Amino acid sequence: MKRLIMFALVLAFMAAPTSGQWVQSDSTHGTWKIFSLDTLNEWAVGNGKIILHTADGGRSIVQQQAPVNISASWFQGVYFRNPQEGWVVGSSGYSNGSGITLHTTNGGATWQQQFDNASNSNWLDITEIGNTLWKVGCIVNSRYGSGLVGKSTNNGQTWQITQLPQFNLISGIVALDAQHVVIYGNKGTLALTTNGGATWQSCGLDTNLSVYKVKFASMLVGYATTSNFPEVGAYLYRTIDGGATWHLLYTRPNAAQMSALAVLGDTIYHGGILDCIVDGINGLVKSTDGGATWQTEIVTKTAPRDIIMLDSKHGWMVTDQGFYYYTPPPPPVNHAPGWLFSVPLRTVYGGVTYRWPYQVIDADGDPIFVSVDHTKSPLWVTVDTLRKEVVLAVPFGATSYFRFTLVADDHNGGVTTLTSDSIKVDRVTHVEGETPLEFTLEQNYPNPFNPTTTISYSLPTSANVNLTVYNALGQEVARLVDGHQNIGIHGVTFSGTNLPSGMYLYKLTAGQFSATKRMLLVK
Repeated sequence: MKRLIMFALVLAFMAAPTSGQWVQSDSTHGTWKIFSLDTLNEWAVGNGKIILHTADGGRSIVQQQAPVNISASWFQGVYFRNPQEGWVVGSSGYSNGSGITLHTTNGGATWQQQFDNASNSNWLDITEIGNTLWKVGCIVNSRYGSGLVGKSTNNGQTWQITQLPQFNLISGIVALDAQHVVIYGNKGTLALTTNGGATWQSCGLDTNLSVYKVKFASMLVGYATTSNFPEVGAYLYRTIDGGATWHLLYTRPNAAQMSALAVLGDTIYHGGILDCIVDGINGLVKSTDGGATWQTEIVTKTAPRDIIMLDSKHGWMVTDQGFYYYTPPPPPVNHAPGWLFSVPLRTVYGGVTYRWPYQVIDADGDPIFVSVDHTKSPLWVTVDTLRKEVVLAVPFGATSYFRFTLVADDHNGGVTTLTSDSIKVDRVTHVEGETPLEFTLEQNYPNPFNPTTTISYSLPTSANVNLTVYNALGQEVARLVDGHQNIGIHGVTFSGTNLPSGMYLYKLTAGQFSATKRMLLVK
């Protein structure tokens, strides 16, 4: 009776979070604009001369001290060139104030004011294009007056100010390159320059709309979030030609002041007052298909003002009462492959090839690569991965006992090995009790050999058998078998004592079956 040994691995399925989460690390400061330099350094600015800095990706927040001798009412723009040097812009009030530009060279520990010749100004955003700083805002007249663009090529020591009376207020700027720049603001302001600011082309938005934020996914594809504040309704526009033309992508009829916008490829984050009809629901929505469908990402106490997604794992968001950082979901748990394998025999015969089916399963659906660890297994143990079989081509002269180790690897960190119990090889040269499934001619063992080797073959039916050895010229040098033989496993010893070293061929003919293999005599 054959003894059955079953190897099995019980797989455990563990549920893992599939989405990240937003963590609030500050709830005492209200900020409007955020800038991310890298995965660790972010700055946010807001009302009341607030400048916040994090050096650990948002886990801890430090308020930096603005100069006490300035009369700023708020800061609305921030940009850092590197961890040490940066700028903040703002204003001292709605009317009869002057725009404020601050510069730091020590990461915000101290700030120095930089001046320009724009009186009654309000600076709302700042960035850098090449070696040129750009800031945008407006002339304050009663409340707002005419748009302003400032440029500096000497780190803000002096500024060239251009008034754009066709735009009432410019609240933001996005630089695609040194020539292609987009500005946006209230009263439908959304314009593009293709010549570095010499001229500006308006896209013709409804003047009742305020454009809160513009973000680009590439040089051509960008998004603009707008609202007809103070009326209800928020609108997201899309461009596919670098900002020359814009088309309405979707509408949130009950939303307002959707000023937070971030884009990563086809993934869009859009935040603000999500529903001002039902108890003023604030938060962030997310689309992963370019704006076709949306899901709620997070509900916040106050409306998000700005959001930055540096990549799919690092993001930051500011609201009227908080600073948030994004924590990505943990990597999915990878389950190692599981073996379901049965060894049907504890004794095998030399000169016989055995094929034993195996099964490997993977809970994650990963492709599985099966192999034999030949540091722990005879070389004649292999796997047929197409037929999913362990192949034992047991040669004559094999050791009396052996084990083999199989390896299942999903190439995703999951590796499972399986080692058989000890299996005995019966050293016989003819076994009629075992009925082979097919005619086979095995590789001689040992090979190379000196001076003797064993050639084995299997007969599933009785047949007239001829086994002949030839030299490399095709000349017969020995006829080992020539006659009728019964069903079974057969083996014969060949001696090359009187033959020179070299390559030899041995050919088996049994009924309609014929096969030839090579062997090497080395003296």
